[in-house]
Amino acid sequence: MKITKQYDTKDCGLHVLQYLIQKINNEYVEIENLKLMAQYGEQGISLANLANIGDRFGLKLDSYEVEFEKIITFKNDELPFVALVDNKGSAHYLVVEKITNSSIYVQDSSTGKKSKLSFEKFKQIYAGICSFVYKSTRKINSKLEKIENKIKSYFVPTKNDIWLILISLISIILCFSTSFFVKIVFDNILPNKMHKALVITFVAFIWLNIIRFISSLIKNIIVEKIANKIEFNLKSIVFEKLLKLQSDQKSKLTNIEILKRIGYIRLISEYKANFIYSFSTDLITIILSCSMLIWISLKLFLIISTICLIASGLNLLFKLYFEKSYTKQIESSHDYAQKEFDSIYCLESFNNSLDKNYLELVRNNSFVNFRKQDFSLKKNKYLNDFVVDCILANLTQIIVFTGTLLFYKNEISIGTIVMILTISNFFVSPTLSLSAIIMTKNIIDKHVNMINFLLNIDHKEFDNQGIKLSKIDSIQLNNIEFGYEHSKPIFKKLNMLIDKNTRLVGENGSGKSTLLKLLNLRFYNFSGKLFFNNNACEIIDKNYLLNNSILLNNQIYMPNDTINNFLTSQNIEKTKTLYENLEKFKLNEILENLNLNLSTTMTNNASNLSSGQRQFVILLKLFTQKFHLIMLDEAFENLENSVYKKLKKAINNYQDSALFIEISHNAKIISNAAEVKIEKTN
Repeated sequence: MKITKQYDTKDCGLHVLQYLIQKINNEYVEIENLKLMAQYGEQGISLANLANIGDRFGLKLDSYEVEFEKIITFKNDELPFVALVDNKGSAHYLVVEKITNSSIYVQDSSTGKKSKLSFEKFKQIYAGICSFVYKSTRKINSKLEKIENKIKSYFVPTKNDIWLILISLISIILCFSTSFFVKIVFDNILPNKMHKALVITFVAFIWLNIIRFISSLIKNIIVEKIANKIEFNLKSIVFEKLLKLQSDQKSKLTNIEILKRIGYIRLISEYKANFIYSFSTDLITIILSCSMLIWISLKLFLIISTICLIASGLNLLFKLYFEKSYTKQIESSHDYAQKEFDSIYCLESFNNSLDKNYLELVRNNSFVNFRKQDFSLKKNKYLNDFVVDCILANLTQIIVFTGTLLFYKNEISIGTIVMILTISNFFVSPTLSLSAIIMTKNIIDKHVNMINFLLNIDHKEFDNQGIKLSKIDSIQLNNIEFGYEHSKPIFKKLNMLIDKNTRLVGENGSGKSTLLKLLNLRFYNFSGKLFFNNNACEIIDKNYLLNNSILLNNQIYMPNDTINNFLTSQNIEKTKTLYENLEKFKLNEILENLNLNLSTTMTNNASNLSSGQRQFVILLKLFTQKFHLIMLDEAFENLENSVYKKLKKAINNYQDSALFIEISHNAKIISNAAEVKIEKTN
């Protein structure tokens, strides 16, 4: 038994837990099930969170600080245990299974296999913490339902699939019909020198081929349309899900991991679009060709089928090898893509040779690792293709040789031999194609599961039901508890009343920015009560609240678009309001002084703008509509004092009925706000 290999960078703890549950309790649990229960911090999943999840499956995990010298004295009855190690600067978990006089044997999810480490090597990476695992008599939840396959609905037969099946039948009939051309010519027309019949037969079969190619063209167009439709639908539901995810739930995946999953959608779409046609065509073709070959010559059929089975077997062995190496290949591919992004994004960061050379060294190492994986796969593929081609390339010679011997015995005619040569292609190619379709399904299933996980992450659904607040006079927080990880709470019994414009103050990391996100309903897992105007959050119209609230900070991503579209989303009413306010408050003058206009196109997260220009553009959002709640997180830090003062006056004038909650380290705030020290309320 060995540990499974992790797909995502933060999931080593889940693979360790999956391994221990199966080893100790003899119960297999899907990683996606564990992932849905996990809470992710910056370094992944904490030991405390792993212990909480393990408790649901009858495992008890107790963690202690243990010196290395003590570890090497452990007896077999104290194994296995989980060791926290440093993996290139990131926290990583290993399952220690065996300790000898000089080595430690571990299960490592980063490689998906058992590894042997010397004492010296283990000591270098050991982080000083062990978690001991025991079988517990308590089991909170022993049975989990299988994750719903939310993509399944897109795999039901459609009207287009019926057309594809009809086209496949027409293509098959036409293909087999053209194979009779050589038999008719060699067995009937040539011996009797039927010139006119030759011309008629030639023209007739040319037209049959033209019709076959037309049907193939129609098939390709239909398949492409089906693939595009599936891709559109899948991407729509994926992005709809992403838009609804709260920040703490989204942290289960990094942006690169989300992009990786989205990248698989086209592969899934093309597989589904081609599946109905390819599967039905190949299967029917194999059945018909088998029947015809057996009817014509059982001996030749046995020879052809044996050679075909050998070729398919070799392809199967390669597919098994490919599937085993596929995860590692994908991982190295995405790592290289990330390193290329890093190199490009850091071009303007530093201008000294040390930093530039380091980034280039990291990129080169990643490229070499990626190409090594890629070359290893391709080398084996080329070797497999070489052997298969050698076998299949000699099939014609074998058929001719065997057929000639049978011709000498008057068992078959020359026309029949030529016909068998043609029909053999209709047997060999579909057999190899069908086996490839079946073997590829395992990889497609993995991609489907990865997208299904994304679609099954919990989120809070906000509807348009409840009280619509026309103004926000007060916000009450009662016993709020929240943390990205339960073991590291940011808020612990937070109690606060905000009934006037407020400035939050506190040490870095005290939770000021997190509080603004919580008030903007960006978190899923928090406890306590949140009230707006003495109304519990549960009974108000949250969509209406969010549409009339705004949180501005420096983390806002600015897409490649014009400033006008970024500010108004091409909404006519917002565009009109913005232009009126620009004129009314003379903000056009500031735009002009900053060398900006609304038609300016921003690129690469507005990297073509200065920090002051960028911040000013973001603040113009406050002039597109009247807001009930405005939250500003260091929103003026990069602005010149003259610009700040003009904006302050304009914002106070226009947003005169809004409740302001602000964070600022240099006292650049909008209103005469009451200071609240967050540490005193938490």
